[in-house]
Amino acid sequence: DVGTGARLGLLEPRAIPTCLAFHPDRPWLAIGTKEGVEVLDFEQNREIARRDTDQICRAVAWTPEGTKLAHVASAYRLELWAVAWGGFARVPGLGGSDVGLCLSRDGRWIASSDEQGLLSIRHTESTKPVLEGVSGYPVAFSSAGDRLYCVSGSEGVKAYELSPSPCLTELQVPFFADASLPGVAISPDERLVATTSYDRGVFLWDLERGGLPAWVSLPGCNNALFNLSGDRLLTCSPQGIHLLNVEERSGGFALGQPTLLQPCATSSSRRFTLNFSDPAEVVVSATETNWALPRTDFSSARPLPSRDQETTALSSDGQWLAEASFHSQILLRNLRTGQILPSLPAQGGLLAFSPDGRWLTSARNGHVEAWETSDWTRAWQRSTDTVNPSTGHCAFRPQGDLLATLGSVFDLILLRASDGRELLRLRAPHPAPISRFGFSDSGRVLVVSTEEGRIQLWRLDELQRQLLELGLDWTALTGMPDIAGSD
Repeated sequence: DVGTGARLGLLEPRAIPTCLAFHPDRPWLAIGTKEGVEVLDFEQNREIARRDTDQICRAVAWTPEGTKLAHVASAYRLELWAVAWGGFARVPGLGGSDVGLCLSRDGRWIASSDEQGLLSIRHTESTKPVLEGVSGYPVAFSSAGDRLYCVSGSEGVKAYELSPSPCLTELQVPFFADASLPGVAISPDERLVATTSYDRGVFLWDLERGGLPAWVSLPGCNNALFNLSGDRLLTCSPQGIHLLNVEERSGGFALGQPTLLQPCATSSSRRFTLNFSDPAEVVVSATETNWALPRTDFSSARPLPSRDQETTALSSDGQWLAEASFHSQILLRNLRTGQILPSLPAQGGLLAFSPDGRWLTSARNGHVEAWETSDWTRAWQRSTDTVNPSTGHCAFRPQGDLLATLGSVFDLILLRASDGRELLRLRAPHPAPISRFGFSDSGRVLVVSTEEGRIQLWRLDELQRQLLELGLDWTALTGMPDIAGSD
């Protein structure tokens, strides 16, 4: 403590320390040693990550957002590493043949040139360069990190614009997590993004603050869903549904330890949750107002959902429960009256009710179909290019006018909910197989998780504005709703 002179603690790295660097946000200390680099949590006195190089580390430095650590070994070779719980991962693009090297101030971009003077520019979280094979040696990035200045013997000084598209933001889970992300959600205020990893648990990003995500261990977790106020997060695992508190602290947002709940389905409006109280009764409770609808006894009608049910969906008013079975049918129950309707013939797969309760959709094995809930007649059906049966998924825009589904393994398509007409197709610059997706409450952001550990955030309002600047009005051309005008 600089003010009192009191010693607050003692850290004991594995080797003799040579240099130090504090993390900008977290209670982490990077320690260069005579044998490599270590990162320690000085509040809990535990090791976060360690890399043995068998060389004396001369200097260590964090990037400003704290996701990467640079260090210089005794061979005077600069290396950049992504740091997270459990270890280091080499950042792509720093090969031994690079003779020129430049890192942007925010740590997002690396520019390098090889022995032939050929320039390569890449994002630090991508293995694919955005530019390569042109002549030039990198000199410096602009302070904003959106421009790179290079020199070339024949062309003099050149500048390259690096600003990413404002309509697409991409995040990357820490390298130690399973790359497959089965669940993703965005908070109602569009500040937080949560995603799940089968082997590690739940990650939470603060889009305003940036930096490393918060993390809670919960192996086997699947979907993710924020409540209406954004201070709680629901996810499910083989043990049931778990509730996690989202806590704002001085150092950013954190996730509380999961609490196991008993519900089997939550409505698209997040106002109603389905609970099994005993083998014969179902309770539908209002999650935001803490009141319960009358219990419905199904003991004389048919058994409760069992393991042969693939997925369930609950309507936004808590009235209808739909269950997709593995036997190519959808079972329907009116939870208020106890009425059980004739099954709908369908491919099964994942079910979704529209926020206004008008539509029920199912998606599986490249086949999407919709029913009108007023009379349970099929409204439309269509096939897509997706043939993987595990990737069937649909998500309604909260306004109920659009439906997102997979057009292929790498593409998302937006359909008009009323007739299934394709209005828009989205593909990221670096495509990856898509796992899950969903809209923000405003309907302006579409968040996507992939099977390569990447999260994509599509700002549909910005995309509409960019098209308008090019003279393309998607409302007039395709019938897409006016998203930018609804701010």
